[in-house]
Amino acid sequence: MLKSCLKTILVLVALVTPGAALAQFDSSQITEAGSAILGAGKTASAIGGLHNVPSVGVIHLNWGFASSFSHMGNEIATLKIYEERNAGGIAQLRHALGANQVTRRALANHGVNINQVVGVSIGGSGSLRVFVD
Repeated sequence: MLKSCLKTILVLVALVTPGAALAQFDSSQITEAGSAILGAGKTASAIGGLHNVPSVGVIHLNWGFASSFSHMGNEIATLKIYEERNAGGIAQLRHALGANQVTRRALANHGVNINQVVGVSIGGSGSLRVFVD
C-alpha cells in the first residue's frame, strides 16, 4: 500500500513539475516563438532577400513531457494552437526557406529540417533564430 502511494505521488510530482529543459525556456522566448509563428507568412517574404546568414539559433518547441498542469505546459499548448491557426503562413515560410539557397544551406549545416520549422526571427545581420516543432 505504501509503495503504491509513493508511486502515485512520484507520478503526480513528475506531471506537475517542469523538467530542467523547460526551466531553461523563459517567457521572452515563448513570446518570441508566438510572434514568429503568427508572423510566419510575413517573415517568408523577407527570407528571399537574405544573402548571408552569419548564425543560426535553434529553439525546440516539441516537449511532449510538458504537463498541461504546469505554466509551461499551458504555454506550449498555446503555441500549438498558433501553429494550427497559421498553417498557411508556416507553409509559406518553409517554402521560402527551402527556395533560398543561403537559408537552406545554413539550416542544413545546423541539422534543421525545414519541414519542422514553425517560425523564424531574423536578426539585423541576417542571423536566424529558428523555432522548430
